[in-house]
Amino acid sequence: MNSIQLPLGVSLNGYSTFDNLIPGPNKQIHLSVKQALLSEQFSYFYIWGQKGTGKTHLLQAMCHNAAANNKSASYIPLQHYSDLGASFLEGQDLLDLVCIDDIANFAGKDSWEKALFFLFNQIKERNGILIMTSRCNVKELGIRLPDLKTRFEWGLKYKLAGLSDLDKIDALVLRCESRGIELSTE
Repeated sequence: MNSIQLPLGVSLNGYSTFDNLIPGPNKQIHLSVKQALLSEQFSYFYIWGQKGTGKTHLLQAMCHNAAANNKSASYIPLQHYSDLGASFLEGQDLLDLVCIDDIANFAGKDSWEKALFFLFNQIKERNGILIMTSRCNVKELGIRLPDLKTRFEWGLKYKLAGLSDLDKIDALVLRCESRGIELSTE
């Protein structure tokens, strides 16, 4: 199955691939997440960090990578859809990879917490991959459902670090090159 399921009008940024991702101090995190696609067992990652640390780029790169490996994937940016009902998550458990961006937008909302608990369990049952991101540590999310709180403590939790000034220059040069603009590091 070579497809990427995208909710509503969401589309992946064509630029957000691993080829265009400067890992900087996050190289091991990126490798760990990419290797999950090669596994046939359940993988869960909770990735957090400040704005601008590449969380969204990483999730979208994973979706592109999944499609290239004939796996189904979904990218869900909750910051845009947190007002929708929790039924929005129905059917996501059938995919190989589910990437949920800005998970903090649903914390404390009973229907969302129950739906996410179900989603988590179904993905685990099917040996899928679930990756969630947030700006805060998993313990600071404010989850009220005890069983969901426990699930969120499972798996690998990573904090993304910001890029160094030199890495930012490399990222800028790479971005310009993708748009046909030659820019030297100077």
